[in-house]
Amino acid sequence: MSKSLFRRVARPSAIALIAATVTATTVLFGGAASAAPDSGNGSTPSVSDAARAKIAAMASKNRKAKGAKARLASDNLTFGDVTADGNPDLGAVDSTGRLWIYPGTGYVYPGTGPRSTRVFGVRIDLGRGWDQFTTIVKHGDWNNDGKPDILARNTAGALIFYEGTGTSAVFKPGKQVGRSWQSFKSIVGTGDFNSDGLDDLIAQKTNGDLLLYRGTGNGANPLAGSPATIGTSYRGDLLTAIGDITEDGRTELFYRDAADKMWVYPSRDGSSPIDHTSKVDFGDWSGVNQLAAVGNVYSDAGADPLYPDLLIQWQNTLEVFAFDTADAPYEEFFLGRGWDALYVF
Repeated sequence: MSKSLFRRVARPSAIALIAATVTATTVLFGGAASAAPDSGNGSTPSVSDAARAKIAAMASKNRKAKGAKARLASDNLTFGDVTADGNPDLGAVDSTGRLWIYPGTGYVYPGTGPRSTRVFGVRIDLGRGWDQFTTIVKHGDWNNDGKPDILARNTAGALIFYEGTGTSAVFKPGKQVGRSWQSFKSIVGTGDFNSDGLDDLIAQKTNGDLLLYRGTGNGANPLAGSPATIGTSYRGDLLTAIGDITEDGRTELFYRDAADKMWVYPSRDGSSPIDHTSKVDFGDWSGVNQLAAVGNVYSDAGADPLYPDLLIQWQNTLEVFAFDTADAPYEEFFLGRGWDALYVF
């Protein structure tokens, strides 16, 4: 890549346990910024100039088609904002089964005050027992009350709905809303994928089929029972809906194929919402373990418009790919080490 800027910050292991009341003043990822690249234990995933140019061209075309300002997806800034404070958040389950929410700070660089040095604030402890879940879907307002919720799949295949509260307590007690979900390789919250005003979900079958489950807006039964097949032969992994980076008002999908090549798929209206004709080759991402869509956690001062970002956990590090920085279409920033033992979402 043509340029990288990494900011060295605190490791997760150095942070004391914080109670759910969030009374402590310790700030996660605080500390002096550093422009020195961190080499880590290997090569970070890279993206070719051709891929960068293709995404930038898509954004430019859509921006011109829609006027002076493109119609970015409405949830670009708050993709995964479970604390309902207007900033996107990161969720993580540690090796003891404890769930942590890392609230976003609205980081802007360069800037002054807390925003100049901190990407995430004081983490919130939601207790133990979360290691029973094989997948946690953070992005979605499944009961359509304006407060982000989560869906979690346990080892028995039950789908549990946790209603968001918009407070530091974050979620109400879970209730089962589905069964037999263990057959899916992955499940992904997409936001409003079919443009009906309700948040949806994509489920990936082991045979590579992708099923779109329409949101109902009903917390007792948040997903419609008759999914539509919207893709086949997706036998890879890391399927992730990031938000809108092409300025067409719709989310993009990241997906790593069986040969470890990462692809970005724009979405579109209609019965075939995954746009294969415009997919972008992001190259070999064989070293990546997890992806997490986190909305706009990092942006340059004066950036307009603001794009969503992607958190990448590779080896033991956590990095953010920011799509609204000076070196469009993205820059890469190092957040910390010790993340290989956590499940991030």
